[in-house]
Amino acid sequence: NDKIEKLEFFVSQVSQYFSDSLEILALAIKGATQLSKIIVDSDGNYYADGLDMNWVQKMKDVKIVSHAKRDFQDSE
Repeated sequence: NDKIEKLEFFVSQVSQYFSDSLEILALAIKGATQLSKIIVDSDGNYYADGLDMNWVQKMKDVKIVSHAKRDFQDSE
């Protein structure tokens, strides 16, 4: 029974890491797609007219929580 509880705890903790990672990956892909559309002239001026750059703020707003190995050891 104790092993099952530890496994359930592990699954509940680990699944959130993948959720954060997938959200960040999706934003990074959107950003790369938008950045590839920026026009840069020979003087180094860039033009982002008409591009959806809201992914930048979303990327800043993503809260990433890190857990140290000791957090899992403390729960034992």
